[in-house]
Amino acid sequence: TNDWNVIAKLPGHKLTVTTLQFSRNTKYLASASRDRSVCVFKVEQQDTSPASFHLMAKQAKAHDRVVWCLDWQHGQTNQRFATASRDKKVKIWEIEDEPFKAKLVSTVTFFHSVQSVAWCPHSHSLFAVGLENGQVFLCQLQWENGNAAVKQLLSLPCHMSQPVAVLSLSWSPSFPLLAVGNAGGCLRIWDMSNSILD
Repeated sequence: TNDWNVIAKLPGHKLTVTTLQFSRNTKYLASASRDRSVCVFKVEQQDTSPASFHLMAKQAKAHDRVVWCLDWQHGQTNQRFATASRDKKVKIWEIEDEPFKAKLVSTVTFFHSVQSVAWCPHSHSLFAVGLENGQVFLCQLQWENGNAAVKQLLSLPCHMSQPVAVLSLSWSPSFPLLAVGNAGGCLRIWDMSNSILD
């Protein structure tokens, strides 16, 4: 650990940072917090010096409750990420330049707190959502006449006698497999081959 150096201490949140993730193209770092805020930092990397981070956008009240999870859309040119919250909503944000901002492009509401969200690497419009009651939804971001909307395609059964929150979701980068982990210690792998649309 003597070779480990802190190169930045980033501002933006007042309470616990619940989730953070670099964008797929490594240009941005997004973070979210119990204070309901979402921040986006621009990452600048020089060949001979440590990376620098600049707070470019902050949504002070991105959600009405704590933000549990965020995930960037796959693809080097995609600059969108999704946030999941206890307010039962998943919101899709898009990075815009000049002026730089994180623009809200779509919101989808569920019947229970949303604990996790994960974009599919095999179809960039698809993402999975995990709920507090144990359900998992497969959703699709659709565009029509420049407007975005989220369609719920299907739900996976929770297979539990009592509702157990889905706290973690992960797609295999090589195969259309979705790993689902819940608060009850259960880990299931779903083959989503028949559900990948494009």
